[in-house]
Amino acid sequence: MQPKELPFPRGQTYGDTVLTMTATLGVDHEGRVYEVPDTEHNTGQIVKLRVVRNSTGATITAARRGCEFRKSGGGTTMDYGRKIGAFGNNFSAQGIVGKPLDDAYTAGVTILENDLFYVVESGPCTIEAESVVVSLPAGTAVTWDAAGQINGARAAAGEYVVGTIDEACSTPSAEVIVLVNEGLDNASA
Repeated sequence: MQPKELPFPRGQTYGDTVLTMTATLGVDHEGRVYEVPDTEHNTGQIVKLRVVRNSTGATITAARRGCEFRKSGGGTTMDYGRKIGAFGNNFSAQGIVGKPLDDAYTAGVTILENDLFYVVESGPCTIEAESVVVSLPAGTAVTWDAAGQINGARAAAGEYVVGTIDEACSTPSAEVIVLVNEGLDNASA
């Protein structure tokens, strides 16, 4: 059963409600998933939000991009699905497992190191397409490029499928709605 109340409002961070964030403050919220109505796209669908910690080593500036989960070895084990190790241009590879930043965050908002914030676990989310060649028909299974944008071509076998693109896209850097798949497994395209 999903918790009913969000620990902090959408579009804000946990640190917006406390004075000083640490690496352990709010640890009981990390990785939890909450169900909310889609108020960003007004689809009438449920959006599942996952609480994650910024463990990138730097401040994140909100953009319509993905968040790569931190792997154990870079810190405590069991970080996967709870801590973000890379955002935007710092993905370790194309097709990596990650979730998009909740589009309730206004572009340019900053998320400090160690702060908690939301990514979209499943449901509709606006994500930026990559900045080069894009050829995505509606209904295409999509993955991340190394910049945390939607790759311009269909997800290949062995790549993590972020979700399904809602409308065709052939414009580099366009913002597209993706119906994000639930789960963290690296399912084939």
